[in-house]
Amino acid sequence: MDQKHFPCKKEEKERYEQHNNGADDLGYVNFLYRSINPALKYIQKEMRGLDYGCGPGPVLASTLENRGYHCDKYDPYFFPDLKLNDNTDSQNQYDYIFSTEVFEHMFNPAEEMRKLRSLLRSGGILIIMTELWNNIERFSKWYYVNDISHVCFYHIDTIKYICKKFGFEQIYSDEKRVFILRIV
Repeated sequence: MDQKHFPCKKEEKERYEQHNNGADDLGYVNFLYRSINPALKYIQKEMRGLDYGCGPGPVLASTLENRGYHCDKYDPYFFPDLKLNDNTDSQNQYDYIFSTEVFEHMFNPAEEMRKLRSLLRSGGILIIMTELWNNIERFSKWYYVNDISHVCFYHIDTIKYICKKFGFEQIYSDEKRVFILRIV
């Protein structure tokens, strides 16, 4: 999306506050399991994880923690305390990062990818969940473009580009919404 159409921070935060994605919403929890279930093949309970862009109710992190996994929370509006720029020490890096329904909100995806890459240890896993577009003729009628906070949209070729540009290999894909990448 052209930057002149990006919501201001106030509008963006207000939109996020309207989300009713709580742990008591079984439909939402099941939706998150679309990324959790395939990721469980690649993560272990002793690993250190991060829910990047968790929103006001960190359901994914809580779901993982309830299953015995370690998962920190980060969101620029609701959980901003993570020190994102001090990652020279491996103690400040993660074995895995979930970023569910976040990529479409990124004003500067390249900057965010550099940040995510720096937060991961060597061989670390990045779990991305964002709906892909696949038909340019139907793009303008696609429900995903109607959310004012969705400013960046991805295609399967974008995922391939991300892998090449940022040093990942794709190790899982449902070809629609969930992609698991590993640092090579």
